[in-house]
Amino acid sequence: MGVLGMRGLDVQRRGWSAGVAGVASVLAALGFALLFTGARAFAGDWSLVDRSAGRAVAAGEGAGGLPVVLAGPAGEAAAPEAGPAREVPFEIAVIADTQSMVPLEWFVRGGRRERLLVRDKLRELRPDWVLLAGDAVGRGDSGVQWERFREEFAGLPVWPALGNHDLMGDRERALAHWFAAFPQLQGRRWYALRRGPLVVLVLDSNLRWLGEGERVAQQQWLEQELDRAEADPGVRAVALVAHHPPYSLQFVGGDLEVRESFWEPARRRSKFLVFLSGHHHCHQHLEIEGRHLFVVGGGGAPLFLRPRRDDLPPGAIVHDVRAVHHILRLRVESWGLRAILLELTPAGAWRQVYSHDLPWRGRVAVLH
Repeated sequence: MGVLGMRGLDVQRRGWSAGVAGVASVLAALGFALLFTGARAFAGDWSLVDRSAGRAVAAGEGAGGLPVVLAGPAGEAAAPEAGPAREVPFEIAVIADTQSMVPLEWFVRGGRRERLLVRDKLRELRPDWVLLAGDAVGRGDSGVQWERFREEFAGLPVWPALGNHDLMGDRERALAHWFAAFPQLQGRRWYALRRGPLVVLVLDSNLRWLGEGERVAQQQWLEQELDRAEADPGVRAVALVAHHPPYSLQFVGGDLEVRESFWEPARRRSKFLVFLSGHHHCHQHLEIEGRHLFVVGGGGAPLFLRPRRDDLPPGAIVHDVRAVHHILRLRVESWGLRAILLELTPAGAWRQVYSHDLPWRGRVAVLH
């Protein structure tokens, strides 16, 4: 057989393989859809309240010209510096999992419609920061998906954490797209933000994809930044942001490596108050030893919740769990944080679900 014949046969084989792969992907999506919809039939807009159990901004510049200190290992890590008292109050909006997941979106609520409704609400709220706890896009090495994300979220002051979907495919190419979408990071995969009394440490929780040297560098940096915040009298609280949650009511549970690498070092410091994550496509508000863990995976991707309780340590408090698209508002006041959950209804309207005060540690929390 000649070269052209061999090439024709190769094309036919590739076409047959692609067809099989396409059918397989649809069947897989159907299987996931059955799992997702079954879980939602169980969960629905299920809400568990159990208190008895137990424009993108440039680096160094915040929205409205207010200072932000960006610290992280792009070279030498800069130390956070205290800002003036007039920086309080300010508002942070927290989202995660805005990625496209076709063909799963054909069967499970979530997709471009919900993502754009979340985007429109963010523009209406006009927060000082938008913390995106990972998974901006469905496949990180897709230039088309990143171009769509940049167009849809243009003008919003987004500070992201790396999600697993952001690194999907060719990871080198995916990282190049990520840094192009967020030039304010200046090549940092983990970094710190400081404004007024709050320090936010944004981490890369894709630990299995980090080299040993990178894992050690991030761990040392986290310990140093936690110690720096403890020693600074102007810092009242530290918040951690990472894509994977250390604990979760989702049936797969939390990420053990994230728990050991991020949560445990932070809980040994008195100023650690909040952990913000995504990855699981639902909302969760948990409290463990006075620290608050929010899962905010409702930024537009298809919803999924099949809950379990055995991942939580004794005495953990479950404040809220629900399978909804949503935005978490964090208002930073002189006395602490006010967490407000905004839920997107299936009809496309927004409603406030709860308001929960998170005082600086040592003060009493108030539920509304």
